[in-house]
Parts: sequence; C-alpha cells; structure tokens
Amino acid sequence: MSFLEYSLAHNASDIDFFYCLSPFVVRSLHTVIPPDRLIVLHHSPANPFSFLCSYLSILKFERTACPDIVYSIGFPSYVLFKSREVGRYTNPWEILDIPLAWNSLSTADKLIRFLKTWCRRLWAKTATYYETQTHSARDGISAFLGVDKSRIYVSPNSLNSRFNLTKHCTPSVHSNSDSGKSEFRIFCLAADHPHKNLTILPQTALSLVELGCQSFTFFLTLPPTSLMLKRLLREAYDLNLDHYFVNLGPLDLDSCLFYYSNSSAVFLPSLAEVFSATYIEAMSCGVPIVTSDLEFARDICQQAAAYFDPTSPRSAASALFNVLYDEVYSSSLVQYGYAQLSGFPDTATKHNSLIDWLVNISNPLN
Repeated sequence: MSFLEYSLAHNASDIDFFYCLSPFVVRSLHTVIPPDRLIVLHHSPANPFSFLCSYLSILKFERTACPDIVYSIGFPSYVLFKSREVGRYTNPWEILDIPLAWNSLSTADKLIRFLKTWCRRLWAKTATYYETQTHSARDGISAFLGVDKSRIYVSPNSLNSRFNLTKHCTPSVHSNSDSGKSEFRIFCLAADHPHKNLTILPQTALSLVELGCQSFTFFLTLPPTSLMLKRLLREAYDLNLDHYFVNLGPLDLDSCLFYYSNSSAVFLPSLAEVFSATYIEAMSCGVPIVTSDLEFARDICQQAAAYFDPTSPRSAASALFNVLYDEVYSSSLVQYGYAQLSGFPDTATKHNSLIDWLVNISNPLN
C-alpha cells in the first residue's frame, strides 16, 4: 500500500505507472486512479477456478500499457508476462529456513504446505528480478530458486507516512499506575497464517491469569470466517477464558493507527517473518513490543522488545506480565523503539531508491 500511494504521488514526467489491483486495495487508497491506468481484478490469478479469466485480463492490460517492466507486489503473480517481471518476494515459507514453523504443522498440513511451496517457487522462477527486505531473505531466494544475488534487490522496510508520531499517535495505554485496575489492551495484529502462531493465545491467557493478571483483553484481527479464529475461541471457551478475546476483523491502516495508539502492548508470537512492518509501526506509536525470541525479531527490534520462547505460553505470559506491570521497563522499551526506528529509511528514501532501481533494470541494455 505504501508504494502504491507513493507512486501515485510521484511527479517524474518520464515514468508512467499502470495498476492492476483488487477492489479492496482500490477502496483503501486515498487517491483516484485514472481509468485508463487501472484494471480492477475481482478474482486472483492464484484462484484455480478463476485463473484463466484473470490471466487473460492481465495479459490484455499488459498489451495495452506496454510496460518496460512489471513490478509484482503480490508475488508470485501466476502470469507469464512478455515484459521483464520483478517479484517482491517476502513469503518466509518459501525463502527462509524456518524449522520451528514447519514443526508446528500437522503431517497433513506439512504435505499441503510443501506442495503449495513447490508450486509457488515454480511460478516465482519465471521472474527476471526480485526484491526483498533483508539480506537473509536475499540469500534464501538465491539458494532456493538458484538465482544470482545480483538479480535480487534488498529494500529494508520503512514506516508508512501515515504513521506520523505527532499527528496520529498518542501515548499508548500502558501506564500501570492503577496497579492493574485499568484494563490492559494487548494488540495482536496478524493475518490468518499458521506461522503467526496465534494458537498459543488461549494458554498464554491462562498463564496470565495464573500470574495474577485479571483485567486484560487480546484484540485479534482475523477474518470472521477464519478456521484459526474458531479453533482459538473454542479452546478459550473450554478454558472459560473467551471473555479475554475480541476479534476486530481485518483492519485498514487508519484503524490500525487507532488500535496501536490505544494499546498497552503489541504481541507478536510469530514463528517466521521476513520483515514485519508491525514492529516499526508499534515503535512509532510508542507501544512496547512483546515478541518471539527468534533471529528475525532481534534483527529488527534489538533492545526495543521483550522476548519469549514462542513454543511456551508460560514464557509468553511472563514477558507480557513484566511489560504490563513494570512501567519503568515498559517505558524503556518504548524509548529503545524510538531510537531503533531512526535507523530505518523514511518512505521517500526507500521508494525513490526502489524506483531508481526499477528504472535502471528496465533498460534493455541491462
């Protein structure tokens, strides 16, 4: 979304952008795209039942636009373009070695994930260039796809321009001066993916209660039809803990800003990430982060997070309890977050560098 908004505001006279977007993305944009530069796809090319219709629509649009290069933010695109394609590759299952995430799956889910990964990597190999967010991800793309590293551009994540600390974010609700009498709001911003490890939440809630924390709520952002959500709430109900959970459903960016700035902590128990924007978004809003003690998290957060063993609900609850009840510790995490955030590029720098690279590789001589 950030790149889309930036490209729409880009004023370079020698660059023309054309867009192939879903209805949800179009509705979320604050800018109207001219009809001759936009095609709205109501079905993904990844859907086997609508594949042909979407595929042909995209190719027709490519013939009309005649692009020098295709930049696929949703990757793989499942389309064989005539133009050079750049794939923005950030799926940890396909480009990283993540044994904890794989071990968390059932045998049937492992087989399904293996087949899906094999298929997606096959389509991913059709791209000419790749963009990713970390050097470890670049190394994984090179190893798993057999791609020379010179064809892979590393573009660190940046904070969306709407996350302006002075305009949007107020001090978060993590003041513990009432000794736990006020409700702690724990924000779990995550999609319905197994590697997000949200199934740890009911047992984490139980451990929090056992530690003496009675007034808290986990705010989830899962689709109402999510099987993971149903499983999670069923276990919470069986433990008589369902009143500790509220599902908000998928949120747009403005709603995310609101819940960040009104949360006591951001909780990410993920088993695998390339670069979750949630970390730097939480830092910008002054919310303490509680997350998995894994390499990807420490690389991004360093001292700006409380860490726990993502396979242990008791460890997760202990880390949360310390953040919720120790105001000095919580505030130190926030201050470390502000400092850590300064090391990431701003939106303009990141996107200008990416556009320069796209222009450079679109030259037929390169």
